[in-house]
Amino acid sequence: MGAGSSRPVSIVVSGGAAIPMGDFKDYHPLGIHGDVSLVVKLAGQAIRLRPEISFQRFALKDRVAEVVPLSVSPALATLSRPATLARAIPGDGASGGASSLLSVLGNVELPLAGGVYLIGGVGAGHVTTGATGATTDVSQTALTYNGGAGVRFRVGAVAGFVEGRLQNLSIDEGKALFRDVRTIPVTVGIVF
Repeated sequence: MGAGSSRPVSIVVSGGAAIPMGDFKDYHPLGIHGDVSLVVKLAGQAIRLRPEISFQRFALKDRVAEVVPLSVSPALATLSRPATLARAIPGDGASGGASSLLSVLGNVELPLAGGVYLIGGVGAGHVTTGATGATTDVSQTALTYNGGAGVRFRVGAVAGFVEGRLQNLSIDEGKALFRDVRTIPVTVGIVF
């Protein structure tokens, strides 16, 4: 597609780095992502449909647990070390100290000139994270949207692209230590 393809439907396999943004980046370093999609050319139209399945994974940053002094009886106050309670450290749950996002998106591509295109769409995203104030992970499915730009190219017989998008998914307040899963997936892909 772009780079000279005349087929009405092409398969795309892509992946790359996922950059956390907003308060999501306070708990996560650089992540990874992988995507599988189709590019569907509409007869007589420049616009292309691009349904996509995307997976992103982010480790949790090392966080120091907060230590909270406990109220103790006067008899225990003579201890050389005061009694404390450590709060749960994000990532102690079943997620293995990570956050993941699985999305199903309906995207639209608008080709511009020289292989450059705009892309955007909406879909459903499912986030699972250990970045909570509790010892259990949080999972939620919600509306997600994305938008960005890319450039298609051809190297010999291989068609490819590089693109960047902003993706956002809002989760219920108080469920996790962050309010939005906001990322910038930077992608390199191959078009078959």
